[in-house]
Amino acid sequence: MGRLYLVRNARTDDGTGFAENPRLDEVGQEQAEAVVRKLGHLRRPKILTSPQRRAMETVAPLARHCLAMPVVDEALTLMPLPSAESCDREAWLLAFMESSWRDAPPLQRRWRESCLFALAGLTGDVVIASHFIVINMIVGAATGDDRVVIFKPDNGSITTLDVTDGKLSLVELGRQAATRPL
Repeated sequence: MGRLYLVRNARTDDGTGFAENPRLDEVGQEQAEAVVRKLGHLRRPKILTSPQRRAMETVAPLARHCLAMPVVDEALTLMPLPSAESCDREAWLLAFMESSWRDAPPLQRRWRESCLFALAGLTGDVVIASHFIVINMIVGAATGDDRVVIFKPDNGSITTLDVTDGKLSLVELGRQAATRPL
């Protein structure tokens, strides 16, 4: 059995959600320190992170505190979006977030399957720093909910799940907020 702690990336200095690879802003840095206060009791947890800077910066204080080395896992990255040349990406994403995974385009379904496959074999305490859609997708898999967006995890929030024999089960949703998901 394993326990997963899904940490949503802390707040960034980018207000639009579409900057190439934004850094945490001052509030985001405080949110990253709050993760240490909540998960600092873990003894050398495995820490997986999206390759996005905001995810890596979110778990960096916890990694230092726990003397753990974060591992970048490409499966936990942002969901692929259509090219900016082919559509209004923000409009596409907002519409997609109102849909279900069964209606998702093939590229997004494959991304989802890859992410869930990467989680299936995890054991022990694992902290995962990732993003709004990723966390929703994992919670949906754990609860059998096919919607793309199930809840609105706040920046720096922690959602807890158990993994038993490759099966995910929800323990507790993270703090929710009215923040933009992008």
